[in-house]
Amino acid sequence: MSLWGKFFVTIDMYMHVGTTIGWLITNNGYVNNRIATNQK
Repeated sequence: MSLWGKFFVTIDMYMHVGTTIGWLITNNGYVNNRIATNQK
C-alpha cells in the first residue's frame, strides 16, 4: 500500500469514527431533551 493510500484510509476511518460519535452525541442529547420535556 502506498503512503497516499494509507493516508486516505486513515482520514476515511477518522471521518467515520467522528460521524458515529457525533451521531451518538446528537442522539443522546435528543433523548435527554425528550425525557426532560416529558417530566415537566
